[in-house]
Amino acid sequence: MSQIQEIKDRLDIVEIIGEKIQLQRSGKNFRALCPFHSERTPSFFVSPELQTFKCFGCGKQGDIFTFLEEYERLTFRETLEVLAKRAGVELTTEINDPQEQLRRRVFACLEAANKFFSYLLTDHKAGEPAKKYLKQRQTNASIVKSFNLGYAPQGWNELTNYLLKKKKFSEKEIEAAGLAIRGRGGRLYDRFRHRLMFPLLDHRGRVMGFSGRTLDPAAKEAKYINTPETMVYHKRHLLFGYWQNLAAIREKEAVIVVEGEFDVLSSVQAHVKNTVGIKGSALTEEQVRLLSRTVKTIYLALDADEAGVEATKRAIATIQGFEVALRIIPVAGGKDPDDIARENPKTWREMIKKHLPAFEYVLDQSCVKNNLDSAAGQRLIADEMLKLINSIDHPVERNFYLQKLAEKLDTPMHALEEQLEKVRRRSQARLRTPPSSSSSPSPSFSSSTSPGSAQNSNLKGQDLSEAIANQSTNRLIKILWQLTLHSPNPEAKVPVLLKITTKDTLLSNLKEQLEKYWQKQLKKTKASSDKTKSASKKEDKSNNNPAFELADFFKQLPAELHEIVQEMYLQELPYSEDQLEKVWLDILAKIRLDQQKKKLSIITKKIAKLERLEELTQQEEEEYQTLLADFQRLSAKLTSALQNQAKKV
Repeated sequence: MSQIQEIKDRLDIVEIIGEKIQLQRSGKNFRALCPFHSERTPSFFVSPELQTFKCFGCGKQGDIFTFLEEYERLTFRETLEVLAKRAGVELTTEINDPQEQLRRRVFACLEAANKFFSYLLTDHKAGEPAKKYLKQRQTNASIVKSFNLGYAPQGWNELTNYLLKKKKFSEKEIEAAGLAIRGRGGRLYDRFRHRLMFPLLDHRGRVMGFSGRTLDPAAKEAKYINTPETMVYHKRHLLFGYWQNLAAIREKEAVIVVEGEFDVLSSVQAHVKNTVGIKGSALTEEQVRLLSRTVKTIYLALDADEAGVEATKRAIATIQGFEVALRIIPVAGGKDPDDIARENPKTWREMIKKHLPAFEYVLDQSCVKNNLDSAAGQRLIADEMLKLINSIDHPVERNFYLQKLAEKLDTPMHALEEQLEKVRRRSQARLRTPPSSSSSPSPSFSSSTSPGSAQNSNLKGQDLSEAIANQSTNRLIKILWQLTLHSPNPEAKVPVLLKITTKDTLLSNLKEQLEKYWQKQLKKTKASSDKTKSASKKEDKSNNNPAFELADFFKQLPAELHEIVQEMYLQELPYSEDQLEKVWLDILAKIRLDQQKKKLSIITKKIAKLERLEELTQQEEEEYQTLLADFQRLSAKLTSALQNQAKKV
């Protein structure tokens, strides 16, 4: 057994995923809102039996390794180490992937740089300029320690020489970490010089990069410079202070989002610890996804200028599909959160309590910017706000804000509804492709309807018969497979499945694998029966039926068949066990009917061909008689089947 399989066998995918997202029982499986894309209806399913997951909205699927890689943004090797530790498995394999080796060295290089910067600030006289600046900003020693602030020295290659000579990192590794820049002559020089350094940590507490604030007021360079995009640092995913303040964020189930590093530091120092910085004004989908794991409400505290209002509008669109509320903390007086929290912590705490719904805040700002008392002003306000309302997914929420706008403008609702419809049409016209649906999946009987859909979730009698009648034979066979996998007694249905032929390549391959598996189970059952018979000298007929264990069957399948089995098994069925049995029999009858019709059609064509011949050879005459007998037999069967079907309808 491989170590990967040993880890899988020791761990439960439901337990691992359940620690990350909220799972709900759904029959034999579990379901949840997908953590990999925005949705309001759960389309993410986890199977304890198959030990796999699949999202029918975005298509993400896999096993326990795939989930952790995607969710925690880890490499396979990192995932392997995390799960091996959890399972108590000691890894014996070496790391052979050059990119993985470089990635590890980059992390080590960044950590070494972090310690270098921190030492210079706290324990070396070179860090005096940074200490002096922090004192001016009234940043206390506790904050410096908690956020591990540092100082980058003034020289051109102080850090580079330290990493090359003392820590034995290569130039390639230092450059890949974003710590140095290669000059025209080919030599490396430090990216950060004479700057107060803020280490940027990911959600697991690893140093991904740095932000550096210049300490030279006359410097021509940018006030702040950041690590560029590297193999480990991606600005869209990062939230400054998230790791350090995670306990407070979880406790409050809310987070205050500010722009810069000092906004975070001063807010924490003012005892508002559930604060993070987005390093700019744009709240990204990746950041919202990370926050949505732990919070119910996001409070935006951005500058009350045009850029801040635009950032708020973008944030309203970004949070659509996430189960989080967005509130706005109006930052008044032309100051930023850093100034307010530092100069008067109580004022900052009181300001946070005066938060507003994001839509109301944008509406108020629009009314301030435009003349509410003029027709032109109202039109501008309506145009701006209707675009925003159009970006809201939930119809109830959308209607609520439309009423708010109607009240503010003192305009009839129908007028705004007409204008909103125009905005919606223009918006759709600009889209190159229609948005994909992420509705909850169910075994579909056609491309447009399914037994699990709203319009025919209670299919009975004639409606169900018509739905079945409209399907192709291959589609019905696939549904029969799906119903078999969900059946409480699949063992009784497997022999029937093995007799059904199909031209569908995947289903044919799946049938071959099922035949191999079933033969093994038959041999096991026979061996067990022989032992019982030998011991008791009497056959125990209760042991004669082979067991069908889906998990065992799934493990023996080649990788290319995993997806079709996951799709069939993880989709929810809208039937009780009693209904499932009836539907299975109805579909089986329809498949047999279709196949009999096809056989009859082939026989009829062969008979017609022979009848066109003037004279038959003995062999042709024998064939003709056999075909006539088959025709009569199949016709009788077909007539009987059609009569039975008519009685049911």
